[in-house]
Parts: sequence; structure tokens; C-alpha cells
Amino acid sequence: MTPEQRISLVRQLHDSNTKVVLATTGGGSLAISDLLTEPGATKTLLESHVPYSPESLTLFLGRKPVQACSAPTARGLAMSCFKRGQEIAEELDRIITVPTLNDATVRIRESSYRRRLTGLSDEIDFFAFARQENPVSYRQKEWCKPLLGIGCTASLASDRPKKGEHRFHIAVQSYNATSVVSLVLKKGARTRLEEERLVADCILKSLAEAAGISPNLSIPLVGDECLTFERTDADDLRIELLFGDAAAMLLIDGKPVFTKKMADFGEPVISETRLVSPEAEYMQNIFPGSFAPIHQGHLRMIELAQQRLSGKIALEISVYNVDKAPLDYMEIEHRLRQIDERLPGQAIWLTRTIRFIDKSRLFRGATFLAGADTIKRIGSQRYYANNHGLLLEVLRVITHCGCRFLVFARPDGPAVEKLQTLTIPDMLRTLCDEVPEEEFCEDISSSALRECG
Repeated sequence: MTPEQRISLVRQLHDSNTKVVLATTGGGSLAISDLLTEPGATKTLLESHVPYSPESLTLFLGRKPVQACSAPTARGLAMSCFKRGQEIAEELDRIITVPTLNDATVRIRESSYRRRLTGLSDEIDFFAFARQENPVSYRQKEWCKPLLGIGCTASLASDRPKKGEHRFHIAVQSYNATSVVSLVLKKGARTRLEEERLVADCILKSLAEAAGISPNLSIPLVGDECLTFERTDADDLRIELLFGDAAAMLLIDGKPVFTKKMADFGEPVISETRLVSPEAEYMQNIFPGSFAPIHQGHLRMIELAQQRLSGKIALEISVYNVDKAPLDYMEIEHRLRQIDERLPGQAIWLTRTIRFIDKSRLFRGATFLAGADTIKRIGSQRYYANNHGLLLEVLRVITHCGCRFLVFARPDGPAVEKLQTLTIPDMLRTLCDEVPEEEFCEDISSSALRECG
């Protein structure tokens, strides 16, 4: 890409309606200056980040990555950036709709902001959401459409020889797709600056393509270098789950069969009119987890639960997390595929329920499969800002919703963590039944398996 082509591309980006939050772990940071040095950057770049140190990267992602330079880490950066873009848009909206302003001023300012963010015309009724049942979802979807989160991880030439490959991964997160571009560079073919320039140009090209601009520019490759491209497009239901007004989606054989909206989130799921509905039998016994990956311990827990509980066991994966960015579309599909390989036809709920108080409201009357470590967290005051009253209120809600827990022992160093050894409130203990330690006590975790590759 020549300097003239680069300038032209950046100008096209600034003239588009695209809003960008970008994060790079170092490599490709020239793309930030490319965007900023051309006039009009405020129309495009909302924010940029360089989480360069391992500690900074961990804080930015909300977790320690298994490998710093990898496609999953780049996707995590991209989704974190996308959510940050939404937060900026929401904060601007709060500032705009200050209660002390009169209605006319509020409408003019909000309409002006919407036009800048979405590129929509004056004729669009931006206040239609006020007449809808769920205004938040309407605004979220409108904010999502022009936003792009860009994440880049790279391992490039340094002041000392590297044993591993020189490579980079660039992820783009939009409201309806997740994509990744990767390249293994030929060692010694370029200087550090030349590698930096190549990565930055690939970031700009990826950004332009996601924004609907066709740059028609080639990336100069050497020898047998080959760019790889991966993309997962989301259907309307998955978009609704991640950024719309869907609270949960039931999948059987990989196909959605039932969706529950946020608007009726607080209502009983199994009402008198739904007792014979096809989704009801998959709401009685719920196994929440990340299942990244699903392993033999999970399979054994399901087997033992089926011996004790009536009804089918459904897995539940929350696409949202307390301290981390939501799962991206590619990660969701990867988890669903590997579950299907181990458990063909398994019923799976994708939800937005982060905490058990939310899960209990969604799956009223359900029995949750949980390890003793999970029960320990549910009953620990420190997870409620050391507020004992708040802990008890959460337990009251879970009790009121008619939910229970089937608890499985977990090794804890030389000891075993089981229901009898846990220091938890009596209110929680009365909601628990336990699988005997003799039948299950496996020290297997998905996080440990990820670290082992």
C-alpha cells in the first residue's frame, strides 16, 4: 500500500459513518497514527488502546489469555473494544438527555447525535423507542450498527532473536459478524518497521472492508506467505441475543427452537399455558458452564444427574460475563460445535443470565448442576460487596423461584470440597442436594485444559 493509497483509504473511512474502538498489543500501532494524522479522525475513532504489558492485557480482557498472540485473544480484544464503543455511545446519550433541559432541546440534540452516529436522515423517528415495550434494545441495536471493535495481537521482530513465528492476528467485531485475518511472516524478510507497517496496513484494510469500503488494495507478501481469513456471520436470533431484546435461546441439534424476550424476563417460564410446550421439558434441569471445552468431568456429571433427576438435562452458556467481554459469534459457534461432537443432539440454552439470581428467574423451579466451588461462591459474602443483607436477599429470590442445586464434590488441594465442608448460609444449604464424594470427585477444569492446549 503506497502512502497515497493509505491516505485515500483513511479519508474514505472518515467520510463513512463508521465508529471505531481499536486495541493493539503493540504491533500495528501505526494504524492509530494513520487514523489520527488525517483530518476528520473525530468522526471515526472513538478510542484507541495499547495494552502492551501482560498485566495490562489481562486487565483489558478481564482474564489472563492462554496465549497473548493468538486469534482468540485478538477476538477478545475486538469484542472488548466493541462493548467499549457501546458504553461511549450510552454515556453520550445520558449526557444529552439531561433532565433539566426541555423536551424540544432534548430531541434536537439527540437527533443530531443519532445522525452523526448512524448516518440516518432527519426523517427517521428517533423517538419511536419511547412507544416500544423495550426502549433499551431499540437504542442498543441502532448504536451497534455503525460500531466496529478492532483487536490486533502480533509477535514481530525484536532486538533479540525469537524462537517462535513472526505472526499477527487481526479481529473485527461488528454487530452482526466476527472475523479474523492472520498471517505468519517470513523471518528475516523485513525489518521491524516494515513488519509494523504491514500489520498496520492490514488493520486499515480490514477496517475498510468491515465498513463496506472496497479498497481493492493488495498486501505485499513474501515467498509462501498466505493470509488466512475466518468469518462467522450471525443470524437475527443471535444478534438479538447479544445486542437486542432476547434473554435466552434454546437450541436442539444446533437449531433454535425457542426464544425468550427480555420484556417477559421476570415472568414464570413454565406457566399453565406452557406446560405442554416443547421447551418446558428443557427448563427443569440446567447445567450452567462455559464448556470451553466440554470434558469427561462434565459428561460424568450429566450421567449422574440423569440417574437422580426426572426430566432432561440442558446445558446453559451465558454469552455475557461479569468481568469479561461477551462471547463473540465465532466463539459461540466453536463451543456449540465441540459440544455437539461429544453430545450429539444435546439441548443447549444460550442466555444473557450472568448470575444465579438471573438464572433462577429465567428457569423457575429448575435444579442447577453445580460444583462445590460454585456453591461456595454463591454463598460467599465477598461476592456481594461484603454485604450480608444483599447475599440473603439473593438467596431469598432463588428460594422464591423454587430453584435447587445438585452439588458435586471438587478436590481442593489435599482436601475435598463438598457440601458438608462448605461454610455457607443455612438458607443456601437447604436448597442443596449432594452427589456422594464416592461417586464423583474429579479434578478436571476447562481452564486447565485450555492452558494445556
